[in-house]
Amino acid sequence: MGRGVSEFFLGLLLVFPFGLVTQAGDLESVERVIHKEPTYQSTPRYVLLRIRETPVWLVFDGEDVAYIDRNSNGNLTDAGERVALDFERMKNRSVSGSGRIKGMNSFDLGEVAGEEFTVDLWIPNPDADLEIAEGDDKFERESKAFRGKLKAFNWMNASLLRKAPENVQAQIPIILTTSPQDAMICQILGPLTIQLRDRRETFAQWPMTSSFSVCIGSTNLRPVAWDLPGFEFSPLATSDLPSELHPVLKIYSTAEGEGEKVVKTIPLLQRCCGDSFYDSVSLPKEMNAESIHVSVELKNWLFHRVEPLEADVPVTGYHRLGGAAYLILNDPDISMTQVAGILKTQNRNVFESDEGLMVRIDNEFQCGLTLNRDADVGEMAAKLAEGTKYDGHLSNCKARIEIGPYNEKNAELVESIINQLHQKYGGYVYRGWDKKLIGPKELEL
Repeated sequence: MGRGVSEFFLGLLLVFPFGLVTQAGDLESVERVIHKEPTYQSTPRYVLLRIRETPVWLVFDGEDVAYIDRNSNGNLTDAGERVALDFERMKNRSVSGSGRIKGMNSFDLGEVAGEEFTVDLWIPNPDADLEIAEGDDKFERESKAFRGKLKAFNWMNASLLRKAPENVQAQIPIILTTSPQDAMICQILGPLTIQLRDRRETFAQWPMTSSFSVCIGSTNLRPVAWDLPGFEFSPLATSDLPSELHPVLKIYSTAEGEGEKVVKTIPLLQRCCGDSFYDSVSLPKEMNAESIHVSVELKNWLFHRVEPLEADVPVTGYHRLGGAAYLILNDPDISMTQVAGILKTQNRNVFESDEGLMVRIDNEFQCGLTLNRDADVGEMAAKLAEGTKYDGHLSNCKARIEIGPYNEKNAELVESIINQLHQKYGGYVYRGWDKKLIGPKELEL
């Protein structure tokens, strides 16, 4: 016979650090009040931790000293609540990056509300260039905006690390404000929900695969007046979840007139980086959309209910494949200058750029062509051929010309260009709009 009920429940409670978690109410109602504070030697910066339902103030006095309200009585002057730098942890650690950070100070907070914590305080570089330039990419703009806002408010940020089972650390990003009234409320081991690990999460267009990742944890309350993304979530560690439990991704159809239905279900079986549950995802071949509606669910265990995730995830490559065509070739020497010359024989207005070719009519853009020699060209071509009579024939291809977008307005032009290049170079044509693969002697556009 198996274990008794009481032994089973005890075993699960030992695995999980939560206790009996309930929906604890809106964090907006939590009071940000400290009853007694020490005499600070520098600017204090605050965050209010809510561990399960226990409020705990964490305050940094400048960059070298921290205070933790270990007994949750609102008095930071009690014995054992001042924490000095952890020089042992800081040995042989360096911070690399863009120059916006000059260092990282570590503190061992010890046991707090039944959990063990350390914290790394990120020390900003006061001379960092935070001016957003026209050429900055999206990530660079966001990073500069984040650092600029911290500097304007005289706030700082840190990484709070909770020790989880199997010596895995749950890393929780926090912002530190200069007044308790503005403080972020960081909810740890509270009511659980699921969140995309990265707000830039995307799917790749079929037949490519992509990694899809989520975190499981609790929702925070960001600092007052903080309007930039991030810091809304305190993830669990992967080891907090029993090994047999996995989040399940459901992909929904977007076919017009059919209503919403699940077309693919994928358990996220992999775990990584302390907080990430993920797996490789390939969209169904027939899906052709700019974004895909998904849900992620986790089966309840013991008394823990996990709020599911609903999201629309963008699809990268949609404009290139879903509304375009590929000419797949085993020709490593082909160049876009050659292609431009061929197209101009039909008196087309063809313009070369660093990214490829543009075809115009009456000075209006009609379609573009790019040459792709990425390492995965052969792998992707092989996937396009799976289940067709060309299966196994395309894996040695070295290049593809991508032609598109394809729409009602330019359909005749795009088909004419595909026909011309196919006749010249041979190879295989894959049409994204009808998922048809055409061999060297079968051009029927």
